[in-house]
Parts: sequence; structure tokens; C-alpha cells
Amino acid sequence: MIFTSDVTRTLTAIPGAEGLEVTIRMLNGKRLRKAADASQMAAIDKVKDIGGVAFLKEIQSLGGEEAARDVSKAAIDADPLKGYDRNTLVQVGVIAWTAVRPLTPENLEELREETLDFLAQEILTLAAPKRTAVEQKNG
Repeated sequence: MIFTSDVTRTLTAIPGAEGLEVTIRMLNGKRLRKAADASQMAAIDKVKDIGGVAFLKEIQSLGGEEAARDVSKAAIDADPLKGYDRNTLVQVGVIAWTAVRPLTPENLEELREETLDFLAQEILTLAAPKRTAVEQKNG
């Protein structure tokens, strides 16, 4: 299959949603970037909240920029969802479900955390299977 939209998976064992079936699709690069951008914008907002540019300059002056980058990379390697907004992944990746409520953006936002995490991880795995050890080493 050459089209990402043709690659789907139906999930049946969903934490916090017993008896529910959810169909997810593979995400194309544009949809993955949308989830990554949403995560980055949230991170920027957090930096603004804790002092913005002045805070970043303070970290740089202490030599913490490279260490912060290393910690960030290690966190993403440990949990690939750290680089993506979970809600955005679910919004663009869930295409059908058997829930009583209709599949709407509002209802997707109401999902329990454990269900949201599980679906986001499954969508990300379908969209971007785990990198090999060599790929991870080479960054």
C-alpha cells in the first residue's frame, strides 16, 4: 500500500475502555508534523510562563543548553510520545469507534488519560515504527 490512509488497525484491548473497538490509521508526514508542532508550541508556552528569553539566556550562561538538549533527547528516546501532542495524534489518527457517543473532536477530548495515552502510542507506533538501535545511535 502506498497511501498511509489505507493502513489501518482496529484495536480491541483498550485500557479504560473495555468492550470498545477503535480503528486508527497510519499518519502521513503532515499529520505527524501537526502533532509535533502542537507539542513544540506547548513547550514554548511553558518557557514563556517561566520567564521566556531571560530564562533561556540564564540557562545558556550556566552552560546548561547542551545538557538540556541531551536530557530532552534522552526523554524522547525513552518515551517517543514526548515529542508529540497526544490529543492531536488521537484527533488525526482515530477514524472510527464503537462507543455510544459519536466520534467527534469534543468526545475525543473527553477520553480518560490511560485511554488517550494508549491510543496515542498505538497511532504513533503505526505511523512511525520503532527505530532500530543503529538509527537511534545515529540520531
